[in-house]
Amino acid sequence: MFKALTDTTRPQILKFLMMNGRCDISTIVANLHQDRSVISRHLNMMAEAGLLVAEKETRQRFYTINCETLFFAQV
Repeated sequence: MFKALTDTTRPQILKFLMMNGRCDISTIVANLHQDRSVISRHLNMMAEAGLLVAEKETRQRFYTINCETLFFAQV
């Protein structure tokens, strides 16, 4: 799980989601000012590592922080 935070963009994504809650990729991209493909790759990796939960609604994916994973990482 900690490997998923090695890139500097990933902690920025986590911080953004902590402050804003559930967001779609367009909102994240608009606020982090990076290419959509780059943010998408980071979001997918973080979801695979269990840090984020991805929910698909129609054609969009919404991302939230997986609080259980972060809580158990601290214990």
